[in-house]
Amino acid sequence: PGHLPSSRPVLRRGWSCRAMLAPLAALAGARGLAATRVATVGATASAEVRPVVLYLHGLGEDDVDTCHVRVAIARILGGSFEVRSPTYHPGGDIRTTRFNSFLDALRNEARELPAGRFAAVIGWSMGAFLAAVFQEQNPDLVGRVLLLAPAIDIVERNWDGRPECEWEKYMPKEYVLELKALPARPTIKRPTLCLHGDKDTDSLGSDPWRIKQWAAANDKLMKLDIFEGVNHYLDPLTRPNGRNHTQFKAAVEWSVAQGNVGVSRCQIF
Repeated sequence: PGHLPSSRPVLRRGWSCRAMLAPLAALAGARGLAATRVATVGATASAEVRPVVLYLHGLGEDDVDTCHVRVAIARILGGSFEVRSPTYHPGGDIRTTRFNSFLDALRNEARELPAGRFAAVIGWSMGAFLAAVFQEQNPDLVGRVLLLAPAIDIVERNWDGRPECEWEKYMPKEYVLELKALPARPTIKRPTLCLHGDKDTDSLGSDPWRIKQWAAANDKLMKLDIFEGVNHYLDPLTRPNGRNHTQFKAAVEWSVAQGNVGVSRCQIF
């Protein structure tokens, strides 16, 4: 999540929400692009070249492959896509997090793909913020973007007004300085769908009013859907038998679709 971590951060998961989401049409068709290595989910061994979807996890996630959001995405995409989920916590240590080197590595990885870009970039919480940063910096390396409960305005909410001498209690100075250099609310340059719960808060991700302002400022390429009764962890949307799971599934399918598909006021997808 996007809140200030303790010195021993622990990722909390919750399964106690209710959700209502305006229906999205299930969108079809994914083709082209390619994948060659690492972190495949739901696929059998094959020499077939598959599109690559990049998944970016939440802050403090210690086992990315079993993250409930990633598992749900991989289940929906099945074996037709390769889901890559690199960590920005080297060695699993949150205090070693460095954003610039991680974003550089993602750029290199995208350019090495036969298609030269990721089919989709999907992020949850802090990962959604990084997905938004990545598409702003590298719109040519991204197909579509799906932001799930993004954490924004992170510096304002966690570090502004906090003396530098106190930073080390929570995170290294280098972490804070890199975060301060990133945009608080990235400009949306690729077709983007954002799902957010109306029970999300600044203590975990972001209060909904922040996300609404951000989406309104980027409404030509960004559509926001607010889920009633849903908190930062997006349950029950991610569960196959969960209420309104069909809307979550449609959003994931939209992220890997191609063609000119109108979403909200977005004209060119």
